[in-house]
Amino acid sequence: MDEPTAQILLELLELGNQELSPEQAAAVEVHLRGLPEWEVSAQRDREFDDRFGPALRDVAVPADLPKRIHARLAADRGNQWRRRIYQTSGVAAGLLLVIGLGWGLRWSLMPRLDAEQFATQFDAIAQDPFSQAEAWLADQGIVFQPAVALNPSLLTDFQMVEFQGQMVPMLYYTYFPGRATARVYIVDADQFRFSAMSDEARRSFCAVQIFDDVEKPNRRRYVVVYTGVSLTPFLRRGENVTG
Repeated sequence: MDEPTAQILLELLELGNQELSPEQAAAVEVHLRGLPEWEVSAQRDREFDDRFGPALRDVAVPADLPKRIHARLAADRGNQWRRRIYQTSGVAAGLLLVIGLGWGLRWSLMPRLDAEQFATQFDAIAQDPFSQAEAWLADQGIVFQPAVALNPSLLTDFQMVEFQGQMVPMLYYTYFPGRATARVYIVDADQFRFSAMSDEARRSFCAVQIFDDVEKPNRRRYVVVYTGVSLTPFLRRGENVTG
């Protein structure tokens, strides 16, 4: 019998007759006796099994062993879930940090509300509104000189407004005794066709009069929309306009 075959037979015999019938096991032993070195090894293994096998089989399995195994598996799964939660929490914390930094930067770049500065500017306008309006118009390259002289002391406000789809400067006059108002819109020829403008128009409670610019009659005009009987209350003393 060659060595590999003997090794296979020895392994079958060491299975404790679980795979071999008694007759087959006896035949294997007969063959192994012809090989002294394998007989010694087999005999040693059988002695070990005879001595320690019963003791190992007599060891009682703890009643709570299945529970302990399940608990350990559950703990391992819990650790995995915690690691995933920590990872997800870390990503979320990073996003919150980025958002917080973005809002912080935006907050730092926002202009600070200075009520005192606003009050100072408003006070300057209230003391001499027409001078402030002239300087404001000069910044836009406009010299205020309509063909009719309006009373500068009646000026109460000035701002950029939308006028028939175009943004234009507007000066606001108030005649308090008669509770009348006048809005002066400054328009240029590159914004409107002057040929479409009539000199005067009346609609309901308001009236409209259009005046040329003294120096640029073909380039700039003043559209005055006012309330009251006439425009006269808004003019300098001695001035008069039919309407």
